[in-house]
Amino acid sequence: MLLGVLVVFAFFRQGYALYAMDQEIEKWTGSLDTAMTERETLNTQKELLYDADYIAILAREKLFFIYPEEKVWLFAKENENILSSVETKGIIAE
Repeated sequence: MLLGVLVVFAFFRQGYALYAMDQEIEKWTGSLDTAMTERETLNTQKELLYDADYIAILAREKLFFIYPEEKVWLFAKENENILSSVETKGIIAE
């Protein structure tokens, strides 16, 4: 009888250990899938950085670069001073 109880106990203990391992494998598989998706996104962004047109778009949007002889019009939003708008965008007003 005692032997039967020990066998059943060992069986359930092994089953729980396998269940815990399966849960950990699922966790790591999900992390791997997320990392691979992020890697693909970063590789796509990296490839775009070799494109001169994309660099020009980034420079205009993020750094407020302009082409020579280009005129820039700044419009203040309602209840906003135009100079505060220019200063917050990093553009130097003279």
